[in-house]
Amino acid sequence: ISVQKTGEPGADGANFWIRGVSTFASGSAQNALILIDGTESSTYDLNALAPETIESFSVLKDATATALYGSRGANGVLLVTTKSGRMNQKPTINVRVEGRMSMPTQIPELADGVTYMKMFNEAIEARTPGANPQFTDDQIQGTIENRNPYLYPNNDWYDIIFKDVTFNQAANINVSGGSKNMDYFVSATFNNDMGLVQEAKENPLKNNIQNLRYSFQANVNTHISSTTKMGVKLNVQIQDYKGPYNSINTIFNRVMWAQPTYFPVKFPQIEGTNYIAWGNKSGGAQLNRYPNPYAELASGIKEMFRITTMATFNIDQDLKFITKGLSVKGLFSMKHFSSTTLNRTYTPYYFEIDPNTIVTDPITGNQSWKLRNVNNDGTDAFSFTKAYSGDRLFNFNVSLDYLSENEFFNDEKECRFYMETKLIQYIHNYITNEVTELEELMEIKQLIQRQKLERMMKVHKEMRGLDRYREQPKEYKYHDPYDDWIFRQLADIDNRNNIPDTSPQVDFNEADYEDYLKAKWNRGL
Repeated sequence: ISVQKTGEPGADGANFWIRGVSTFASGSAQNALILIDGTESSTYDLNALAPETIESFSVLKDATATALYGSRGANGVLLVTTKSGRMNQKPTINVRVEGRMSMPTQIPELADGVTYMKMFNEAIEARTPGANPQFTDDQIQGTIENRNPYLYPNNDWYDIIFKDVTFNQAANINVSGGSKNMDYFVSATFNNDMGLVQEAKENPLKNNIQNLRYSFQANVNTHISSTTKMGVKLNVQIQDYKGPYNSINTIFNRVMWAQPTYFPVKFPQIEGTNYIAWGNKSGGAQLNRYPNPYAELASGIKEMFRITTMATFNIDQDLKFITKGLSVKGLFSMKHFSSTTLNRTYTPYYFEIDPNTIVTDPITGNQSWKLRNVNNDGTDAFSFTKAYSGDRLFNFNVSLDYLSENEFFNDEKECRFYMETKLIQYIHNYITNEVTELEELMEIKQLIQRQKLERMMKVHKEMRGLDRYREQPKEYKYHDPYDDWIFRQLADIDNRNNIPDTSPQVDFNEADYEDYLKAKWNRGL
């Protein structure tokens, strides 16, 4: 299960639960073990990985995960492998540029100021009949008539704080290819994600969220010899984040709590001062005042620069000169993470109208008043705090593998079914640029030529194996046009020609071929 709790840029990464939530502990204790190219990674690393760089995504659960990874795999394991190039391939360049719109999926509908005051008074009357109402008739009527926005405020805090839609951009370019003994894959990704917060013109530091992400991936594999393969993979993730000091979750909660008619967003500039006179009211539960979401939004920004580097070096050595099927693999990986956070904040000056100073002109009806402080700790200068964090992770693995072909199949029919299925799969992957190694196809060809399949061919006389077909290219009683297509592709690959035959005798359809294999299985061929 992929769980995304917020759409806020920079905090919109998903958590991955494979075996449910196994503990009441929060954070990473609930997440699966994530391995990217053999390096233990966080959900942030996985979420930052560009889709174009992912070759395969595997999930291990139940006993499989714990058997291989012990208690670290108790919540399941995600295995992610990044792409590689293909040998003997000319450079292939892919470019993606996109623009996206982001908007809330659902917005709670809140009561306006007049409705709020009437319902508040009704609630008081319902609970305590005859009690004094919270809001007078003059307050309600003045708000309806919009007499004075400072004396009779009517704030829609959500519209004041948030926008309806924002626009994001993303781009990726990747290059892959290879030569006779080497392949490569290089990718660069850029993302610009903007938040839905209104820019507070009172904040000179531009408080809307902007999350810039840069991602680089470089994979190189080389064959040192016919039995030795070496590879290096480098992944770099850079995040440059800027947004409000108070989190969007905090701001949204303030919007839900704030009363629409208690005070205006701010008052006119007080003569002789250089700070903003933010609206508020004494008697609230928060430091003897009420929340002013807009003031809290404009009171500071947070800047964060984070970089994550993952490097992997691996080497595979075939030990067939000792015994067939024996090999050794080594992997060394390093992950380095560092983060710098800079906060710039100030404490707003909050004011309220002193009700004892309200004066109404009997001729014009205009009203005047005086302000009084709600707090005494306001500042007109930013304060700075800076924080650093980081860690390093080193990993070294060595494995010795032995694979016996006698353990592959239970009988000859199963062997035949496996060979045909894998053969067509690798050919299809090869000509559609989905396979990364020519050896994968060669491995299947070698399996076809081995003793087990040759013995099976003697039993099934109608079966055309690779060598027999080339030696005797004649019509058989049960000739299959798919075999023509298969062997033409094999011959084409043998000649190191990456362009398949464009005029086969029969159009290839993978779904049809799967049905064909099942039919042959059922007939016992």
